[in-house]
Amino acid sequence: MGRRAPANEQHEVDLSWERAHDVEGIARDLIARHHPRLIEATVRAYYRPKARKVCQKTVVADIRLPSPLLKAICADLEFPVDYILTVGADRWAAIPMDRREPWIDHELEHAAGRDPETELWTLRTHDIEEFEAIVTRWGTKWRADLDGFARACMQMPLNLPGFSKDAP
Repeated sequence: MGRRAPANEQHEVDLSWERAHDVEGIARDLIARHHPRLIEATVRAYYRPKARKVCQKTVVADIRLPSPLLKAICADLEFPVDYILTVGADRWAAIPMDRREPWIDHELEHAAGRDPETELWTLRTHDIEEFEAIVTRWGTKWRADLDGFARACMQMPLNLPGFSKDAP
């Protein structure tokens, strides 16, 4: 269990986080076109100063649920929030405009919408997770979710204009 901070301990606050109004605009447009389950959700977006790394991979963007405390504070301030979308400002600046929508669309896919039983906003994981080396060695037929994903990929042109394997 973590150490609890004494009441008089001061913490340095990183004020370089900024509201990402342009990202919120992209999210609103994508929600209207592809994510009807999120029409009633309030998605707030913020630039973090620098993209974080997880397992040696750069995380350009992520989406999360606010804690109950943060949700209560925001409600008191009349600033509702159901999902928080964060974007690494350093990496976002390097992504061409025509590649930004897919990044935000991906994060919005994690936002599962409101649970009908609890009425709480929820998140979901990826449909598939696998290593490229495993697919190279074994193909996709050994797992139904991979095989379904491979079939979906075959229905789309894989050489999309402006996209490459080395895209950020």
